[in-house]
Amino acid sequence: MIKKRLAGLAAAAVAAAFLSSCGRTAIEDAKYDAKIDEMTRVIKSDPKSAAAYNNRGNAWALKGETDRAIKDYTRAIAIAPEAPEAYNNRGGAWYEKKEYGKAIEDFGAAIALNPDYSSAYYNRANAYFYKKLYGRATDDYNRAAILDPDNPLIRYGLGRTNLERGLTDRALGDFNMACKLGMSQGCGEAEKILEKRREQ
Repeated sequence: MIKKRLAGLAAAAVAAAFLSSCGRTAIEDAKYDAKIDEMTRVIKSDPKSAAAYNNRGNAWALKGETDRAIKDYTRAIAIAPEAPEAYNNRGGAWYEKKEYGKAIEDFGAAIALNPDYSSAYYNRANAYFYKKLYGRATDDYNRAAILDPDNPLIRYGLGRTNLERGLTDRALGDFNMACKLGMSQGCGEAEKILEKRREQ
């Protein structure tokens, strides 16, 4: 269960929260460059390796090279259109570019290929949130929470969405759950709601 949770968190981080250039160090860049070089060698020896294109796309994304990431994810999809991971990752790249419609389309393709893909539901919920489609965001967060109930990111996202919908009691419950699962931001948001209530 712990491994599944960590994998979900990692996928969500890659798909929906790429590192910004100001947040990277020279050591991190060197690590990503090494991964890019490694995957480029694999691609040269096996041009039909969808996994190599996908992994190189992840490294480009983590370097902040979103357009290059999209190009590699697109190549991975062309080689292996039945694999949901590249759709999810390309959706994350579109999300980073704030092209939420394209992101939603790719996350939807990943879900169609794997209806139990919790990270894709979570990522699509985030995109719906920023398009202010809160009902759809709620549906996807709820589905993600069923598939990955111990993921605090999902509970936090659901809390933000319920807050936007004016459902403060539900938001408080979600933030408290995120807090219990170890997310300090959830604790902070729950405390803000309680503080406002004390002031009334």
